[in-house]
Amino acid sequence: RNEIVDRYVETPDHDELIESAVRGMIDSLDDNYTEFFNLGEMEDFNRTVGGEFSGIGAEVNIKNGQLHIVSPLEDSPAWKAGVMSDDIVLEIDGIPTIEVFGDARSNRGKLQNAIELLLGDSGTLVKLLVRRASGAEAHIEITRARINVPTIKGIHRDTEGHWHFMLDEVNKIGYVRLTQFTKQTDVDLREALDQLIEDDVQGLILDLRFNPGGLLESAVLVSEK
Repeated sequence: RNEIVDRYVETPDHDELIESAVRGMIDSLDDNYTEFFNLGEMEDFNRTVGGEFSGIGAEVNIKNGQLHIVSPLEDSPAWKAGVMSDDIVLEIDGIPTIEVFGDARSNRGKLQNAIELLLGDSGTLVKLLVRRASGAEAHIEITRARINVPTIKGIHRDTEGHWHFMLDEVNKIGYVRLTQFTKQTDVDLREALDQLIEDDVQGLILDLRFNPGGLLESAVLVSEK
């Protein structure tokens, strides 16, 4: 670090030097379960595992230098406004995403810059220009709202939007899909189990496929149910 500071042709970003060094040490462990979060990434992680945040309700990532919509969350403002998977976000509130990314060198930093613009107070408006997979462009206006990410899902929902968890009515086999471990997961699971117990459940399928993890204490509480 001292040699770079003293001899490099331009003045380096000291914080970026330190962060890159830390990331390099973490990467050398070759452990998929050990990762470094800077302050912005930690705030984003806490929003995710908290299960609630205010924004448009869409999962995004950086691919080939562009901001992509991975998927709008079900019943979210983005979903209701017509945002689709694989949409490329060209502008956010009239600002080209290339400018939104700013001087961030890593995809992680670029993504954080974009997320900060997509998040906002409930009731506020954000305007997106997206390019569809077909190549057509579309202007979309989205009113941000409080997003509650459900982590417990069942077989189907009734007309009022409530999940039903009985897979086999004859043999009384229940089914619960657990999509992530957040602060609310064990409470929601308890409600699902209580509903199944009332229906005389005799067996349970707990589906953890595609669950990326989350809070350890939540996973412990779920295992104790």
